[in-house]
Amino acid sequence: MTTTMTQPEEWTEPGAHPVVGELPPEHQLSAIMEISAHLDVLASQGRVGHDDADIRRYAPAA
Repeated sequence: MTTTMTQPEEWTEPGAHPVVGELPPEHQLSAIMEISAHLDVLASQGRVGHDDADIRRYAPAA
């Protein structure tokens, strides 16, 4: 099951996520996109979300 949620407030504050922030700025967006692509492939293969787990996608806060 895929659930779309808004981002937690601390994620919308200026600055990068702590893990992504360790990468040089020119690599941050591509790292996030690459991780998302891998999760999409795993989800389509049914390899993510076993044992009643949810895949959570965070949409920008409106």
